[in-house]
Amino acid sequence: MKMGIEIKGINEALEMLNPRIHSEIVKNAINDTAKQTKEYAVNTIVSRYNINKSNVNIPLDKAVLTDLSAKLHLSRRPIDLIKLGKAIWQRVWTAARVEVKKGSGRKNVTDKKPNAFIAIMPKTGHTGVFMRIGTYIKGQRQQIQQEVGPSIEQMFKKNIKWFEDFASKTLLSNMTEQVRAMIIKKGSLK
Repeated sequence: MKMGIEIKGINEALEMLNPRIHSEIVKNAINDTAKQTKEYAVNTIVSRYNINKSNVNIPLDKAVLTDLSAKLHLSRRPIDLIKLGKAIWQRVWTAARVEVKKGSGRKNVTDKKPNAFIAIMPKTGHTGVFMRIGTYIKGQRQQIQQEVGPSIEQMFKKNIKWFEDFASKTLLSNMTEQVRAMIIKKGSLK
């Protein structure tokens, strides 16, 4: 997924500058904007979904002088249901209740999937919401499959317009700030 931002009139203004200084200003502004957009995205996702900040990992590739673009890498891997929604483990194994989106109310996973249960894996200690799959054959154990929710990319896409608006406003203010900082540092922009 790619998100592009364009600011009117900024290219004409920057073309009047020394090319080396121009690239430095743009690089710094892009990196600041990418970092702030990443922070905003994490905070927005955490405020809308029942997920801890530690489970929202968005790696960032910063811009360099040879490549003036920053990249946020959004995971396409679905998040374990146990991490999404503070599942309630009750004494009854069939009661796996989860609230994925804040304010949506806890949903009983077992209503839609009657074989769902919360368990701790004995060898690894991993806790999750699992479901037995396949047909039951007397005397044999069925395979289990872990239940998952949406990925970070899916959560990001649902709010993409907000992130684009935030990034474009932030880039403009960061460009202005970088020009100011360069004038103070160098004395002029030529």
